[in-house]
Amino acid sequence: MAQLYYILFYLISLYCRRFYPPFQLYPPSSSAFLVQCMQWPSNSQQSPAHFDLVLIPSLLVLHPSALPILFQEEVLNKEATEGEAVTLHCKLSKSAPVEWRKGNKVLKPSEKYKIEQEGPFAELMIRDVDLADAGDYSCVCGDQQTTAALTVNGALFLNDKWSTSL
Repeated sequence: MAQLYYILFYLISLYCRRFYPPFQLYPPSSSAFLVQCMQWPSNSQQSPAHFDLVLIPSLLVLHPSALPILFQEEVLNKEATEGEAVTLHCKLSKSAPVEWRKGNKVLKPSEKYKIEQEGPFAELMIRDVDLADAGDYSCVCGDQQTTAALTVNGALFLNDKWSTSL
């Protein structure tokens, strides 16, 4: 952490040297940098402005691209009947590409699978579900994943009507 302070100290000194000469930059203490600057006006009739700039490294925020990607909403277990379509959803902490899998098999868009992603939201639609579609489905992003089970109920044809098997 101390090394980060000195890198920041160096960068601030370069910035001040370029835009606010003359300046005094006091080395980092355990909690802050103090920069005393003098800004020269473009109009020579005005006197220079003196100001102090205090930087507190603990208040610096990481850029969102430096934050890890996590699942904010996990895929939920689903139950469907043969012939229906079922959709699995998940949400990431930020936009990043995902991969959908059934067991260890990577799923690709096809007549069977519709895969969509908009920003942090990912969706897998399984069309015309049959008993072979039952199993565990995962949404994978880097080393993170969320998994849910799909249960498929068979359909029976009774007296000219479709019915769900028990």
